[in-house]
Amino acid sequence: MNIQFLDPLTLIPFPGNSKPHPPEQVEALAKLIQEFKFDQPVVVDQNLVIIKGHGRTLAAIKLGMKYIPVIVQVVEDAVARLNRVLDNHLVSQEYDQYSLRQDLLVLQSKNLLSSALFSPAMIPEALPMVNRVEATLFSLVTKHKCPSCAYMW
Repeated sequence: MNIQFLDPLTLIPFPGNSKPHPPEQVEALAKLIQEFKFDQPVVVDQNLVIIKGHGRTLAAIKLGMKYIPVIVQVVEDAVARLNRVLDNHLVSQEYDQYSLRQDLLVLQSKNLLSSALFSPAMIPEALPMVNRVEATLFSLVTKHKCPSCAYMW
């Protein structure tokens, strides 16, 4: 893997990107980048069209960054599209409720739940869990779905 440092203004957003990046998300990403630096490269194809990292690119532009880490992949358009769709889909999966609650408890103990960088409202599943003291591994088991009849339990 070869990471290059490129001007984010030279990267080309994929015109049909199926994942929107509203201004509040770009603002939150910009705050994360300011706080924790740029720790995940943007991935582009050989024509500098973004495959992964549209939001991070917008945040970098908002921050006025001159160079960001970029991985350039030589791929066919169809492979780039598949990679883009899979990346957007895979990062949008449900949380493990027990593990999420453990993280929230640690964040709460460090007074980080009310920071400008994070709010439990960012994770829909988090709001009902922040103050649940009776939660156990058993009570927070993620939902299951029968592949045959779609019954949820």
